[in-house]
Amino acid sequence: ARKVNNHPSLKKTNARVYWGIDNVEEFKKLYSDAHFVETIYFTSDQAIINLDQKVKMMFKFAHLFRMAREAHRILVYHIE
Repeated sequence: ARKVNNHPSLKKTNARVYWGIDNVEEFKKLYSDAHFVETIYFTSDQAIINLDQKVKMMFKFAHLFRMAREAHRILVYHIE
């Protein structure tokens, strides 16, 4: 996750990534009361609408491949 903040899409939006997780099962072990809400894909049209054309095309292409699509996502959980 160190280099992720250099990604063009994050620079354009001024977003910052402070941590990430590769295995959802690890998260579930930490927060057993967490309930899955939704998955947000950064490769979807809604997420890339404000990016410049070059970066937008890169994400559209990435969306075609499951590995890339899964790497650019947010899993939303509700923790009670």
